[in-house]
Amino acid sequence: MKRKKRWPKWVVLTLAVLLIGYTAAVLIISYEQNQTIVLTEYQIENSKIPASFDGRRIVQLSDLHAKDWGDQLVEKVIEAAPDIIVITGDWIDCYHDNIAPAQAYLPRLAAVAPIYYVAGNHEAYSKRARDLYDTLQSAGVTVLENKAVPWTIGAESVNLIGIFDPEFSTHIFRDLPPLVKEEQYNILLYHRPEKISECAQYGADLVIAGHAHGGQICFPLFGALYAPNQGLFPTYVKGVYHEGQMDEVVSVGLGESGSFPLRLLDPPEIVTIVLKTES
Repeated sequence: MKRKKRWPKWVVLTLAVLLIGYTAAVLIISYEQNQTIVLTEYQIENSKIPASFDGRRIVQLSDLHAKDWGDQLVEKVIEAAPDIIVITGDWIDCYHDNIAPAQAYLPRLAAVAPIYYVAGNHEAYSKRARDLYDTLQSAGVTVLENKAVPWTIGAESVNLIGIFDPEFSTHIFRDLPPLVKEEQYNILLYHRPEKISECAQYGADLVIAGHAHGGQICFPLFGALYAPNQGLFPTYVKGVYHEGQMDEVVSVGLGESGSFPLRLLDPPEIVTIVLKTES
């Protein structure tokens, strides 16, 4: 009986050193990345965007999960120079009760620009959600509870819509159509990016979403590993996607879920959306 060939010890040792070195490098880079919020900017063009809105800036904050960034978060928002701020859910985390950072940021952010808020799945389950909503109200934030409001500049408007996460027993096919105004540009704040087809089907022109955390763990060449409600190697995790004439912007968010508090090669971000009238 022939004995199986074994790799030479020096080969095994070299591979082990390379693997350890690669793992250490990933962890070090990820740690450094996770200490700084990245500013990401996308330009969205559409012929339905009124001339008065050309160049207007929407800053998106998503999935804070009660993380405390100190002054950095507000400073980055100021740097992004928003006309409005939209928060697309999971500002708190249902796995722990510390909502102090979320509460502290809201009045400071409201002093920068008007804020529009839609809830995510964690607001549906958190025991501190009522406290958060009290802070939203006192800070003058517009909470879009399955409703639409105009964003008006001069004599022109776009339609801002917010649909709660499905954990609130809301459904795109039921709650979105009555809020859409076909003659206007419809911007939908909705926590879950994987519902892109439904959002397009029921009349949204631009969807602003979060929830996927950018996959939270990313590998070079392979990309995002996993996202909630999308499973392994998810599609809608970061950036701009298109469905027919509709655009969808997905933020990787600012924090980590309490159920999986780890980000690898997936730096937190603040997204700025610059609206452009398509010529």
